[in-house]
Amino acid sequence: GFRLEGRSSVSVRAVSATLLLHQNLSAGSKPVITDWKIDRIRQVWVEMEGLGIWDPVAEILVNLMTNWLKLSLANAISQRVKEVVQDRLDRLSLSLV
Repeated sequence: GFRLEGRSSVSVRAVSATLLLHQNLSAGSKPVITDWKIDRIRQVWVEMEGLGIWDPVAEILVNLMTNWLKLSLANAISQRVKEVVQDRLDRLSLSLV
């Protein structure tokens, strides 16, 4: 039968974010994220293979759309990133007191 194969990769040049933490001044308290926002994403580049001679055309179209929508993409992944960072903070055994 008919079968398509291919691959794609995504590269991000740089990301800047704001992270605000709160930690009670009591023994054993953990830092808690009170605000998390991805402020800026520099160039996003998608490489594609598997469409033959259409690879460059697809890359150009996808990259135009991706760079146009990059802040929307940042908002889409922001909550998950916040959860992962908070999970890592919860595992830390540090105390300011």
